[in-house]
Amino acid sequence: MRASSMVYTSTQLKALDIESILHPMSSIGLLNHFGPQVMTGGKGVFVEDSDGNQFLSADAGLGATTLGFGRQELGEVMLEACKNMGFYQTSVDSSNPTQILLAQKLLNYMPDNITKVFFASSGSEANETAIKILRLYNVGQGKPQKKQIITQDFSYHGSTMFTSALTGMEGFQNDFVIDRQDIISVPCPVFFSETSDASIEEAFVNKLIEILRYRIEEVGADNIAAFMAEPVLGCAGIVIPPKGYYDKVQALLKEYDILFVCDEVLCGYGRTGKMFGYQHTQLQPDIITSAKGLTSGYFPLSCVAISQDIWQVLSVQHNNFGVFSHGFTSCGHPVGAAVALKTLEILEEENLVENARLRGEQLLTGLKEELNDNPYVGSIRGQGLMVGIEIKVDQQEIKDFNDFEKNLLSQTERACLDAGLLVRTARLSNSNFMVPPLTISSAETELLISRYVKGVETAIKNYDRI
Repeated sequence: MRASSMVYTSTQLKALDIESILHPMSSIGLLNHFGPQVMTGGKGVFVEDSDGNQFLSADAGLGATTLGFGRQELGEVMLEACKNMGFYQTSVDSSNPTQILLAQKLLNYMPDNITKVFFASSGSEANETAIKILRLYNVGQGKPQKKQIITQDFSYHGSTMFTSALTGMEGFQNDFVIDRQDIISVPCPVFFSETSDASIEEAFVNKLIEILRYRIEEVGADNIAAFMAEPVLGCAGIVIPPKGYYDKVQALLKEYDILFVCDEVLCGYGRTGKMFGYQHTQLQPDIITSAKGLTSGYFPLSCVAISQDIWQVLSVQHNNFGVFSHGFTSCGHPVGAAVALKTLEILEEENLVENARLRGEQLLTGLKEELNDNPYVGSIRGQGLMVGIEIKVDQQEIKDFNDFEKNLLSQTERACLDAGLLVRTARLSNSNFMVPPLTISSAETELLISRYVKGVETAIKNYDRI
């Protein structure tokens, strides 16, 4: 029997969910056994589930809800945009005022070489679009063979067919038999070292650059369109590349006429303590993709921003390919664009980029003070409100990742949940990581620290008893 609009109990909702929904990025077996955690409300940095439990959300809806939960202003803007028109397509030479104003606003944040934007609905769509634009760009230059993309191990770029191939995690390809023939993998720039010897870090960077050069020459630069990377690798557990890495990467790419695509889907719009993550380096990307924080997750919207050099080729070559045969029904959605404009306004008025920097420093300092001497805790690193904590596990634990009783990393996440804190787990780096709303206060940051420390200590205590 189908559900109607009547009120359901938490147990009933969970049963109906199991009966009817295939969840993204979830274990089918665990969901069928335990059921989902049904979230019913939220305010600020806190959310509440259908059982009445309240949690401090250090995961912020996969890092998207930068302005926090329950922002009435965004709802009001959405309602007004719906009342005004709701929707009209932007393909076939159509547009709308909010899309136009949002494009102008975003270009003001971008480097001078970026001159055009394309709107889609998700980070995956944005990255897929970026790759198709690159292919059109190279066809327009008479280089159709120049289509391979360099990506890093453990990176995440999406879950559509081609972005799954771009993503540096085997499960995204092997489980779906996805071909990676146009993908070139290079090592993840993970440097979890507390050394004060700068020469060690520099040597590590030089080795990564040496490997990158080798891979370019092995494949042939004439076959490579771009290097795609996140400024900070999120799903890898908050991997902050070592100092000078991206500067040297771009210098090498310029030497071989290879473009740089900066995936700012998670890092963008203040999360790193700057408007965009690439601004912590000397990078000048040729394409910038973004999503999540663009609307604080309140409406599906993403952006692909391209350089004038790319636009010039597309513009000159349009007679050869005719229609730009790419797009989605909801491109430049007027409601989404209105929400994005309001999101950016709030981001500026509440000085949330600076708050992300300050609260990120507070979070990182507090966690190190509490956990640096814990033998089960390794690297604690962060940039802005992106913080990762390595939980030391042995190789057998990694193999037994899905066995809760045998895995400290899994137990830590569960113990944090019991302590009223939502964190995420990155198996690839054996880490918990946090990406809370940018609105988090100093007092709420202290609460986050205390709840995480309690979770870690409880998990270790229970683990030692096994």
